[in-house]
Amino acid sequence: MPLSSTAIGIALFSGTIMMAAKHLDFTIENIVMIIISLILIILEVKRSKTLKYLNSKIENALKIYKFYGLKILYGEVGLVVFISVWMWSIA
Repeated sequence: MPLSSTAIGIALFSGTIMMAAKHLDFTIENIVMIIISLILIILEVKRSKTLKYLNSKIENALKIYKFYGLKILYGEVGLVVFISVWMWSIA
């Protein structure tokens, strides 16, 4: 989805700027942010593939997908909240 892809792009862009400002010095914060960004990208790809190959012949297919999609969404929100709280506590 465009909105989630934009949010992931913003996180990656801010991480790139942060690393450039530190002269490409890899700190634990940078490494964790890169790993979480990769996890977010992988989760979005899984969610998109599931939606793309959704069998419309199954009666409750969208309802089943909705449960799966919400699970992924809550996981992504949890990761973003975790990294945000961690970064705010460091600053």
